[in-house]
Amino acid sequence: MRLIHIKSVYLEHFEWLVRWLNGRVRCTETARDLSQDTFVRLLTLADPERIDSPRAWLMVVANRLMINNFHRKRLEHDTLEQVALLVNEESPSAEAAAQNQELLALVVDTLISELSERHRQVLLMSRVQGMTYKEISNALNISTHNVKYYLVSSVARLHERLFEAKSHEH
Repeated sequence: MRLIHIKSVYLEHFEWLVRWLNGRVRCTETARDLSQDTFVRLLTLADPERIDSPRAWLMVVANRLMINNFHRKRLEHDTLEQVALLVNEESPSAEAAAQNQELLALVVDTLISELSERHRQVLLMSRVQGMTYKEISNALNISTHNVKYYLVSSVARLHERLFEAKSHEH
């Protein structure tokens, strides 16, 4: 009964919720992600049948998720902006250089976690473990061409994310 009710709410309101969110975030992908997260919240409720107005409940939860997403993106943007400034800082003190390096490592770890599993594997095997393209190809059972593709696209994505804050300054 519980899952039937959730399925019914999902089928009836999902596309509407995506459109409603898209009108606010102006990004269909983000709107779809937030809609999915909203329905995940619905799945975690003990008794979803007790919701009198599903559309109103979905709007409230989606709005909260949208605000959280905005704050997270703003914090992420500000952090990346600061990292970009630190990277370009000329001759910092030894203590500042150590702090900058620690912060940069944390940011890079965070950015690497955004990559797909395969991209992350190839990047870490190449850059951290020092494996050759052929070794990675054999370990993951993919062609060396694909190894190069994953590595180049991973590095490009990291570079883009790390320095996008700098491009927003101008």
